[in-house]
Amino acid sequence: MYGLWTADDDFCDDAGIASMMIFIGPSTRSWTWTGPKLARAGYILIADDISNQPLTMTYKSGWPPYGGKYTVNAQFEFESEDIFETDGKNLRVELDMQLGCMKIYDSERIYGKLYKQHSVSNTLAIDSD
Repeated sequence: MYGLWTADDDFCDDAGIASMMIFIGPSTRSWTWTGPKLARAGYILIADDISNQPLTMTYKSGWPPYGGKYTVNAQFEFESEDIFETDGKNLRVELDMQLGCMKIYDSERIYGKLYKQHSVSNTLAIDSD
């Protein structure tokens, strides 16, 4: 999940925005009575001056995926204003690591369809070591 993700052009056209990028940072782990919980700091940028702010994504960890698709239920907290109007509800984050695709959605709306930028993500990972 770590890295830079950019929105699909068709998604941006449908949403009426020029572009959207989300950077998802490394995870931090905490423990709850129901098991491990992960949080990842990140940053969202939506062109046309809609958003430019830090975010935190929190979700329960499960078994690590071994290729293919997996989905987590996550809460997104934004520093200054809520970009995803969720009323505190969890969103589904579906990842297909083989295709490098991430979809963020709930039962009513798709909040993002993004593709991982592997070369930039790999450079950021190397530079942070």
